[in-house]
Amino acid sequence: MKKSFITFITALSVPVLVLQGALTSMLSEHEYKDAIIESALSTQLPTTDSAISAEADNFDEQALQKVHEGHYEEAISITLAGLKKFPRDFTLQARLASLLGDCSEITPAPLKDRMVTRAKQLFDRLAQEVAEQPKATMYSFKNEYFFRFGMYREQYELGLSRVADYWGTDEWKRCKWGYYSQGVGASRYAKKLLEDGNASLATEYAQKALVSWAQYFTYSNDYYNAYVHYALALGILGYTEEMMRALHQSASLIKENLDYFEFKEVIDFIAGIKIYRPRTLKTTNPGYSHSQVYEREV
Repeated sequence: MKKSFITFITALSVPVLVLQGALTSMLSEHEYKDAIIESALSTQLPTTDSAISAEADNFDEQALQKVHEGHYEEAISITLAGLKKFPRDFTLQARLASLLGDCSEITPAPLKDRMVTRAKQLFDRLAQEVAEQPKATMYSFKNEYFFRFGMYREQYELGLSRVADYWGTDEWKRCKWGYYSQGVGASRYAKKLLEDGNASLATEYAQKALVSWAQYFTYSNDYYNAYVHYALALGILGYTEEMMRALHQSASLIKENLDYFEFKEVIDFIAGIKIYRPRTLKTTNPGYSHSQVYEREV
């Protein structure tokens, strides 16, 4: 087990994570992370309220920073610590739903299936409660909701609305996440269109994605996931060399190589379509799919 990981978890001192037992047993890092996920799955959460807490927001910001670094289990630990103190906080509950979905993509069955089920349950319930939340919280939740349920065109359009809402106001910096919603939504929708055989519309949305990412990167260029979706749009348009540069940049931000599942998903998808130069890409399909799509309850 890596010393840095143990030090991080120990510093939280959160009983809900059952840290003492894990530490004394000296579990492997893999087993230890599974213990964190089990704790998340067993945590019972009440109906949210509309209270705003700077301390709760601080927990969420810390968790988001770990997401940006690609450390999803650590983000779950921080979120659970926040929920122990603020169990009704909407943002923290939504963060947990999102993290369980993201982390499930690197978790084998049967734990993976339980994580997907729990994330879906949380998303479905929170969708009924989001109307009581502030506008910024609503936008953040809907972005994750649309992504997880495969509603990529709606995610793109949400980003358009988000930018329009904040442009020219004192909160104009929030436009960054509007461009992020546009970029992810358009990139993923282009991929889906291409899979459905609509190459013309796929090209149009991939181009929309590049415009959105150009805007996003004027605000921030340190989030690895943005480069993943930027790379996807580039690949769909046939710019495979630029795609690989974007993936290398993404990998450098989280200190991973191109075997990391999100990078390989992009590479393998582009390797399977007809508009790239085959000699530039050599890869095998690892069987990963980051965009696990949930079925909504009607």
